[in-house]
Amino acid sequence: MRRLLLLSLLMTFFFTLFPFPVAASSLAHEIWILETKMQQAENTKNWSEAEKIYQALIPLYTQQQDWINVALMYQRLAQIYYNRKEYDRATEAWDQEAAFWTKVNYLDDAVIARRHANTVRSTIKVFVARSAAAVGDRFYSGTPLEPKTGTYLGAYAERDPAVHDISTWSRFYTEGLPALTGKKHAAYLLYVTWGQPLPFTHFQRARAAGVALQLAVQPLLGLDTVRDNYYLKEFVRSIAATGVPVFIRFAGEMNGDWVRWGGNPALYKEKFRLVAKAIHAGASNAVMVWAPNDFPEKNMDDYYPGDDAVDWIGVSSYSTYETHSDPEGKEDRTSQLDRFADAYQRYSPKKPFMLAETGISHHNYRLDKEIKDWALAQMRRYYAALPRLYPRVKAIFWYDVDEGNLIQETGRLKNNYLLSRDQDILSTYRSMIADPFYLSEIGQEAGQVYLPIEEAGLSSTVNEISSYIKVFDPFVSRVDYEVEGRLVASNQQPPYSASIDFSPWAGQPVKLTVKVYGRDGTMVAQRDIQCAVGSATVNLDGQLLDFDVQPASWGGRLYVPLRRLAESLGAQVTWQPDTRSIRLTRGTDEVILFLDQVQALYNGQSIKLVAPPYLAGDRTMVPLRFLGESFGLTVDYDILKKVAILRSQP
Repeated sequence: MRRLLLLSLLMTFFFTLFPFPVAASSLAHEIWILETKMQQAENTKNWSEAEKIYQALIPLYTQQQDWINVALMYQRLAQIYYNRKEYDRATEAWDQEAAFWTKVNYLDDAVIARRHANTVRSTIKVFVARSAAAVGDRFYSGTPLEPKTGTYLGAYAERDPAVHDISTWSRFYTEGLPALTGKKHAAYLLYVTWGQPLPFTHFQRARAAGVALQLAVQPLLGLDTVRDNYYLKEFVRSIAATGVPVFIRFAGEMNGDWVRWGGNPALYKEKFRLVAKAIHAGASNAVMVWAPNDFPEKNMDDYYPGDDAVDWIGVSSYSTYETHSDPEGKEDRTSQLDRFADAYQRYSPKKPFMLAETGISHHNYRLDKEIKDWALAQMRRYYAALPRLYPRVKAIFWYDVDEGNLIQETGRLKNNYLLSRDQDILSTYRSMIADPFYLSEIGQEAGQVYLPIEEAGLSSTVNEISSYIKVFDPFVSRVDYEVEGRLVASNQQPPYSASIDFSPWAGQPVKLTVKVYGRDGTMVAQRDIQCAVGSATVNLDGQLLDFDVQPASWGGRLYVPLRRLAESLGAQVTWQPDTRSIRLTRGTDEVILFLDQVQALYNGQSIKLVAPPYLAGDRTMVPLRFLGESFGLTVDYDILKKVAILRSQP
């Protein structure tokens, strides 16, 4: 409001001293009148009238390119909609506010507006399970230590007294945490100070347990101490000699003002590159991890050292029960999954991504507040949704610490993330990490992935579906699934899984309805999704194949995704962009197909297909019969069961 009042006073002053051109003067006068009425409406709390005035002012400010006041009008509209519990409209208004703050480079204001929007945004995303073979290398960048699919399970457990005795080491976390949680963890976080010797006992225990270490390397005396000297050489030599897989997170959270190595992006990048060059040259068992904090977002890019220096991307991300994002300031309605979304979208397409430190507090010491019920709901949603929303997150490290008695650096808030002292917290963690997507061994891969249902479609058989749900009420009591208006499944716990048979709708579109109920049993959100059901299933030598794009009938012929079937037959697939062709080889046989053309090559001889290959999204679809017979298979089709049957020749 102070910005608007100041603007009005300035306008009145300038209109008096300097006559504007007629059009500009008329526009400014119209704005002045509306601003006066706006102040009256706000003073009398006539919000319906204020809403109309805000809406009228937006196009006028837009004509003036006054983006600050456009943002402020959307901010006020959002608050009105929120107070009326019109959460979808409030979300749209806060999104607009964020966009205009970004336009004028008020990035902190934009972040706050986005977080308000995310607080009330209803999100229902539905996923279908597919085998890892169905997606191939889709979520894989080929980086050292990266699993093709799945997420390495990790933790910082050195400060949990139930699993580790920090003074005598009579209990060690590499054995204690698996015993506590019921599952082996693939890696452990360890803090080390630059300039100090490496803690070799931890490396010995890691090697004996067959786990990796994430080294959070902290230059506590400043970046100037990081030099190309004897210590750097000994640091690299020592890591190489251990033989333990090591993720080196050098000077993490550098974008925050609470660390001693922040504030100078150029120097930071120089030192990161220095360490990375030495590690890449001398320690093949180690990778470099660049890991800012999830906030502030605005300066992350300033610290990025370059693709050649960075192997993995990481982020530190915590939920501590802070109510400032709630427009009423009463409850933390945010989702931990939203906090690092921007960083994930920005960096994960080119590098594997890790949650280098993460946790959800169940006691906030600043507020002196026990928040266990909130933490349990957040934990269930976090670990259930992570494989679905963020398939390129390849490692996660839970911060298993009670900070109540710790001396911490300035700016850090104390919270309790400890797993061992509350049975409900522990049992929830145990149940969530039991998902086989969370990996216990370096080099292991998950056998199953989860794809958006709109993208992957539904197979004409039983499908395992699940959902990510985020609504205004952070406590969801139930999710129902309806197919063509008929209730077919219900679940009360994330990820709200259900097994549904879609064979009656083979080759047809079908409406799937998801209904979400809040803590009082009232329906709080609903989404209708039109889904494509595959035309048939494909059986290869008695094994049902699943696909990330469903088989489709076109022109009386069954098309299937090329790569999935070809690789199941043991063929190698190579995309040749210059000719828009696909080369398939198996043994001495070679097939070359051309997109949208019926001409093909089989062992060098030109042949003509009955129908051309085509693209569906980023998948090449080919006639099933041609591909099968090209590699010596018999191809039959069961019309009643809608099953294509492929058999290898004896």
